[in-house]
Amino acid sequence: MLRFLRRAVTVLLIAALVLIPVAGGLAVQTRPSVVLSAPPDATAAARARDVARTFRGVVGRGATRGDVTVSLAEINAVLASLSRVSPGLGGAGSIAGDQLTLELSAALWPETLWANLDLRLASSDDGPRVVSARIGHLPIPPAVVVPALRLALDAYLGAGLGGQLIDAVKRVRIGDGEISVAFALDEADRAAVYRQVKNQVRAFAGGTDADRIHAHLRAIDRAGDERRLPRGGSVLPYLRHVAGAAKGDDPEELKAALLALTLYCGEDAFGPAVGASLGPGMRGKRNNCDGTTLGGRDDLKRHFIVSAGIYAARTGTIAFGMGELKELLDSNAGGSGFSFDDMAADLAGARFAQALIETPAGDWPALLAGIGTEADLMPSLDDLPSGLTEAEFIERFGDVDSPAYAAEIAEINRRLDAMPLYAPR
Repeated sequence: MLRFLRRAVTVLLIAALVLIPVAGGLAVQTRPSVVLSAPPDATAAARARDVARTFRGVVGRGATRGDVTVSLAEINAVLASLSRVSPGLGGAGSIAGDQLTLELSAALWPETLWANLDLRLASSDDGPRVVSARIGHLPIPPAVVVPALRLALDAYLGAGLGGQLIDAVKRVRIGDGEISVAFALDEADRAAVYRQVKNQVRAFAGGTDADRIHAHLRAIDRAGDERRLPRGGSVLPYLRHVAGAAKGDDPEELKAALLALTLYCGEDAFGPAVGASLGPGMRGKRNNCDGTTLGGRDDLKRHFIVSAGIYAARTGTIAFGMGELKELLDSNAGGSGFSFDDMAADLAGARFAQALIETPAGDWPALLAGIGTEADLMPSLDDLPSGLTEAEFIERFGDVDSPAYAAEIAEINRRLDAMPLYAPR
């Protein structure tokens, strides 16, 4: 979805540049035209999760629903959440009468050039209806917008599925703070869209060869079965095993090893994103890594390893943003609370993956020798706030863009910078 939003703005921008020779100076601007999305809070993180579940209910495997209803608050929650994993992308929506206005800003060049899209949609009984569109100061003919979005969706989904998805929109209702879209998708179209979205997620997650991941999964599991890796105690031997197996001479092999570790010791729900999965004999009590810990805690182990896997698949920005959103979800009622020690494990896991990926093959023996204890991997957690409810987090930090929050993250990074494995080079 993140890549689609950027692509949609880009396609509309290209259309504008083709239609009007002087469009460049009007369409591209030097600052965002809207204040980028307010930072998400616990409620926004939960709303964004609910939107994803809603859309999966329409196009997901075995889906039976044919309509989607989302509130304006949920739309803005999605935009706010996206801004945390993709700095430079943001915006906001508003509803007036039966019209929805979306204002999006996408950085074409960080802090220098921006594409600012103002798009207004209206209720319709005949598919999507565009009232007006503008990029920067340049108005775009409404008749151009839907074909441009069709191109963007085709580029995102492939095989003409974008056109099929737009054609499947039969009715749009806007009002009372929500948007309802009725789809007419037959099973073949639904299955094709679902399959392509999964493929795009895999591509977004790095496109690592699933066969390599499965080979490393089997090697980790076999080492556990043979008691070369423990079934309890510290997870450190698993981290050293994976690092040693990849040896640093092939970046793709190293990424596959880290992704296998993420599935085996972190979170097997990560599998669909990378096209791999645990075998039946690797789940539950048969999983040799399940009883291990980091810092004596299962949650720190999983935060560290999942963050390392996300970094291997994509970037540190996404790993940090997703960890942050997870902590915001935890601060909701019934969650474990927002914990900066979990954020420390997230940041340490990303640094661990970065260190492995960026270390030249010739320096690999020294790197492995520097991973002797858990203290070589995890910073001190002393005095880091933990288990904060949403109210406690707001009272102490306000939001995730506040100076107080930034200072806490900076302190974690300072501790990581002081560790030999993660010291800036």
